[in-house]
Amino acid sequence: MIYTKKANFPYPILMNFTDDYFNPEFEFDVAIRDSTDEYVLDIKWKVSSDYIKGLLNSKKASLVLVIKSKDNQFYKLESEKKLQVIIPKKRLCINSRTVMQLMIQTNDKICFETNEDLNSFYDEVKKEIYVQAGNVLGFSNTVIFDGSQNKPYDLFEKKIDKDIKSDVEIRLGTETILIVYKKEDYQFVGI
Repeated sequence: MIYTKKANFPYPILMNFTDDYFNPEFEFDVAIRDSTDEYVLDIKWKVSSDYIKGLLNSKKASLVLVIKSKDNQFYKLESEKKLQVIIPKKRLCINSRTVMQLMIQTNDKICFETNEDLNSFYDEVKKEIYVQAGNVLGFSNTVIFDGSQNKPYDLFEKKIDKDIKSDVEIRLGTETILIVYKKEDYQFVGI
């Protein structure tokens, strides 16, 4: 499940746009490389909370990559700052609206008593806040894949449009440079 709007949780959540933490930052970026049989995801992430970092380092919490394409997929990750995830193409279909997000999930029961990164609103009650194993502690920003790998090596695209004013027109497409010809003969097909 991808969270892009503020949701109500019965405990503090680390998200970029919440006020539960003094400095709420959970940033995520991914670069996708397409090989013959698999996708290689190079993941970078950043968390502002020292408390959350401590939970990740002690394995009391885990990073989980959520991919929403045709269906939702979840991948538990190690907590290094730079990660590489390899997913076989038969398990993942990347289309023009694929959305990815990182979340932090608890592995053990957690108490917020020692969480000094929380907003002062929680000072009197944080020792009473317990989160069970399997619950979420934070959601990163989302990365929306725009389909730019459909033809990653094609730079130019040719089209015919008899209504253009000049003989040849250059346009920028979403993924390629479009060369629009007034007549098909102008394409120099034989060369």
